[in-house]
Amino acid sequence: MVVGEVVMIKDVTEIDRDAMTSLAIVLAACTAIGIALTAFIHVVLGRVQKDVAVRTARLAETRRVLAHEQDERQRAERELTLQQERNELLEARARMAEELSEANGKAEAALRENEEVTARLREAQSELLATARAAGRAEIATNVLHNVGNVLNSVNVSAGVVGSTLRNSRVAGLARAMQLMQAHAGNLGQYLTADDKGRMLPGYLAAVSEALSNERDGMLQEVDRLIKSVDHIKDIVATQQSHASAANVIEPVQPSELAEDALSMQGTALARHQITVIRDYADLPPVPLDRGRVLQILVNLISNAKAAMSSAQQGEHRMTLHVGRFGSDTLRFSVSDAGEGIAPENLTRIFAHGFTTRKDGHGFGLHSSALAARQMGGTLTAHSDGPGRGATFVLDLPLVPASGSATPEAATAV
Repeated sequence: MVVGEVVMIKDVTEIDRDAMTSLAIVLAACTAIGIALTAFIHVVLGRVQKDVAVRTARLAETRRVLAHEQDERQRAERELTLQQERNELLEARARMAEELSEANGKAEAALRENEEVTARLREAQSELLATARAAGRAEIATNVLHNVGNVLNSVNVSAGVVGSTLRNSRVAGLARAMQLMQAHAGNLGQYLTADDKGRMLPGYLAAVSEALSNERDGMLQEVDRLIKSVDHIKDIVATQQSHASAANVIEPVQPSELAEDALSMQGTALARHQITVIRDYADLPPVPLDRGRVLQILVNLISNAKAAMSSAQQGEHRMTLHVGRFGSDTLRFSVSDAGEGIAPENLTRIFAHGFTTRKDGHGFGLHSSALAARQMGGTLTAHSDGPGRGATFVLDLPLVPASGSATPEAATAV
């Protein structure tokens, strides 16, 4: 058994050796085949790579050509666009040249027409200037006459009072008493002591003397008013002359005294209409003012207040005249009345030339007063709560004279 096992092992070993040899031969064959395949694949890949490289180069060249053609096409399009724009510009220039030529023709025609219009305007302006000068002279004359007329009313009233006083004077009684005394000159003492009429004569003479003294005082007051009114007329004329010479006389004036002068000129008329005057004067030092103009304005305002209260049938006839400062650099005069008032729609028209709400009014006083206030660098304004509520006129003047004003010396020199 042992000998047989050894033989079997030997056979198996030989079989394995043959198998290994066959396997080695197969592996060698496979290796050779793999090497051959690898070489073949390398060759094929090389060819493929070359073909790809060639194709890639051709594609790049195609792309370059396409890009160049695209650039050329874009450049051509740009040039075409530029050419179109040039053509449009040329057409626009041609149209503009044509329009300019037409516009030049129209401008030349318009210029010729303008020259003709300018010539006509110059002629019309000359006519307007002449008309304006005539209208200005007429307005100045009207304003002067109106202002003088206001003062002449006071003069007329004062003259009437003096005339009435003289007509009703007790001088006639004094003359009769003197005739009695002359008739009894030989026994004057006995006549005065024993005769009934003679004993009454001394008392009668005393009464006549007192009456004549009162008449004299009253006439002196009216004469003073007449003198002030005449002086005011002179001031109005002098003011008008100063307008012509562009010089206004500025002098130190006590504002309250100026207000009193204006009241004095209208005093008789105010008393006749039973108007109570309330004076509201601040204690002010003399200030530089154009006396004539301010007096003219105050007389107009007081006259208007008197007329407004005369038209009002009911209510108390009361007028307040205020003089004082407004702020630190303004002098204020105000005239308030309890008259017929002013409608709201008329407050903006009250100072217009020729505007009036009175049947006998002319519309010059407030207009000229507003102009005078403006010429002095001030303002004249009106306030009213409506018809039947009275009105207040306020004159504000700068405490420093306006630049257009002149000192008395300058006015004299002019």
